[in-house]
Parts: sequence; C-alpha cells; structure tokens
Amino acid sequence: MVEVIPFRGVRYDKERIESMNLVVTPPYDVISDDERDVYYSNSEYSVIKLSLGRGEKGDSDENNKYTRAKKFLDEWTKEGILKRDGENSLYIYEQEYSLPTGERKIMRGFICLVGLEDLESGHIYPHERTLPKPAEDRFRLIKAVRANISPIISVYSDRHNRINSILKTEAKREPVLRFADEEGITHGLWVVQDDKIIEAVVSGMKELDLFIADGHHRYETALKYSKEGDGSNKHVMMLLVDMNEGGISILPAHRLLRNVRKMDEEELESRLLEYFDLEVFRFDGDELSQRRKMFEHMWGKSEGGAFGMYVGGKKYYLLTLKDDAIIDGIDGSKPRAWKELDAVILHSLIIEGIFGVKDDGSVKYEESIKFIKSRETAIQAVYEKEYDVALFLNPTKMSQVENVAKTRTRMPQKSTYFYPKPLTGLVMNVMD
Repeated sequence: MVEVIPFRGVRYDKERIESMNLVVTPPYDVISDDERDVYYSNSEYSVIKLSLGRGEKGDSDENNKYTRAKKFLDEWTKEGILKRDGENSLYIYEQEYSLPTGERKIMRGFICLVGLEDLESGHIYPHERTLPKPAEDRFRLIKAVRANISPIISVYSDRHNRINSILKTEAKREPVLRFADEEGITHGLWVVQDDKIIEAVVSGMKELDLFIADGHHRYETALKYSKEGDGSNKHVMMLLVDMNEGGISILPAHRLLRNVRKMDEEELESRLLEYFDLEVFRFDGDELSQRRKMFEHMWGKSEGGAFGMYVGGKKYYLLTLKDDAIIDGIDGSKPRAWKELDAVILHSLIIEGIFGVKDDGSVKYEESIKFIKSRETAIQAVYEKEYDVALFLNPTKMSQVENVAKTRTRMPQKSTYFYPKPLTGLVMNVMD
C-alpha cells in the first residue's frame, strides 16, 4: 500500500521577494555551471543556494556548500523569507507548456509526502539506474539540510480518473501562485487544506503503484538517510501525476559519440546492414528538407527499433531493425520488455556493438558519450567535428516505463526525459 500524506510545506513569502521567477529554478540535474551563476545573480534568496550551491576555495568538512545550504535555509526561515504553512496540506501543481511540435499541454499533479519503501519490493518502482557520484552529492545535501528541496516526480495509473477529477475541480479556484518562466511554461500552485478532499486523495492512492519518473538519486538518498540518520525521516516529497491523463510527456535524449572505433563508410554501412535496413537521405543545397524527411520517417516507425544517424558529410541515415528476433541475442538475463527498448537496442547493437563505446562506468565512457535534447545542437557538434556520431531516438512510451519497472529492471541511462520538470523552490519539505 502506498502511503501518501499531507504536510506543512515551506514556501517563499510572496510579499518578501521581488519576483518568484528570480528565486525558483529548474531541478539541479539539468542546470549547467553557467546557468547556476545566473541563478546566483538573480537574487540573494535564490533556491540555487540550497539545491546546487557553489564550492569555494578553502572548503572543509565543517564549511562547504552543504553546510552553507543549511545556514541559508535557517537564516531565510528566521527572516521570514521562507514560511511554513500552518496546516497540513496537499499542493496541486499545474504546468501549461508547449512541445517542440507546438502542441500545448497541461501537466497536473499534486505534491505530497510519500512513505519510503525499499525498491526491491513494495509498490514504488524505479526505472533508471543511479550513479555513485550524484548519489553521494544528494546524500550529503539531505544529511546537512534535513529537507527535500525539490519534489521527485512519480507517475501512477488511476484508470477510474477519481484523483485527477478532484484535482481538476480544485484547480478551478484562484491559485496562490501563477506565473510564467523564461521558457514560456506557465506554473500554477493551489494549497488544499480541506480534510475531506485530502482524505479522498489519500484514500484513492492507497491501492495504486508509483513509478519513479525523475529523481531516482534523490529517492535512494532519502531512503539511505532514513536508515542511517536519526530515524525520523520516513517520507520523501513527491509530485504525483496520473500517467493516463496525457499531461506529462516523455522526450528523447539523443546521443553524441566520440573516441569511436575507426572505420570507413563502406565498412560502417556493412556492419549496420547486419541488423538494420538503411535509408539514406542525401543532400547538397537541400539539407534542411532532407533532415526533416529523415526525422518524419523515423517518427513514423512508432513500433520501435528506428534510429536516425549523422556521421558528417552530406547524408543522413535512417536505421530500422530488420527483425524483432535480433533482440533475442541481447543480454539473456534481462526480460523481453527491457530488450524491446530503443535505448537498449541502440546501446547494445550500435553504440557498443558497432562503434565500440562500452558502458563500463569508466571515465573514458563518460568522455565518449553525451546525452542531448536538441537535435540541431547534436548535428552541429558532428558537423564541427566535436563529436564523430549523432544518434537520434524516438521517445520511450509511458507503457514501456510501467512494464519495465514492474520487472524491477533498470533502463539504460537517459532512456527517458520526462517533461516538463517541476520547479525547485515552490514547495519544500523541511524535516525539523
């Protein structure tokens, strides 16, 4: 049984800050060093100082970015910049956004506390691998600040639409916050303190499973802290979204490769033809139209096993898996649902099998691969010879996330890019 409970969230006092846009940020793991500097300069009260502080010369065990985060949190609370709500609450959160296709969508969910469970059993399922370095960073942060600064995103399947109908009705009221960010996403927040409504939501979640969409490192470090800390932390803050409502999207994370196995064009095509049918989109002065055509053909193969590729020069490739039986030869220890993932096929047959870039957790691997959202930036990186290969994927389906997660098998790194990301700093869970 999933344990969902309301809590007294900590939020910025709107009367004490110039603009909410100046203090909130995206999640820590999508922020570059340059973007962090911008957020630092936006406001002395930017949540970046809590979620992704800067290291400083002379840092020690007693004085570092984690201890400074705790100091800022305590000072801002004492000054009244941050205030804890007076009653236990659920927080309805909406994001109205556009996809790259131009389609407008509304992501609607609610922020709450969820009882921590071991991920090898129970009703909370992970779907992606975690890495030691970011896990250690998040553990040091939660241990220092004793707070969840940003919500983990988890999805659930309420086939009767009971919970979302409650959220939709409540969201007709005037929100406590509504503003647009620099990406054009409109954010709305509602505070729900009515006991009957809270009970209806809590009760409706009891028989449902949760699938962690974004925030695996934060979940695992919260779980670790609950076991290694003082035992008082038994819950973690989450944003819960119904996967059936179509509000949350999965975008693809494309791959850039360098330090690849050397081969000429003839050998490359010969190797690819062992597994894939090839379509070549040649261009001279009509590069944009050929690029568009290649992506349109790739999108049309929604059944899976289709990839775009650019290795420089004046042509794009579309690779389509010849036979589903080919994936039977991929890692016999894994379930069929895992083998059918485009990310698995891509990494097993092409990235490792053909280009020789092996995911062994080494520094060399990290230097050889880059995950990137922008197709245009990826193409430019190969054109300018920063990378040797750009590989393009269709997005993973929500049903695949659910099916693979239920086998307790982790997907390859960056198999999913859930969008939009909830802002950090709208609501925080301070454990004291």
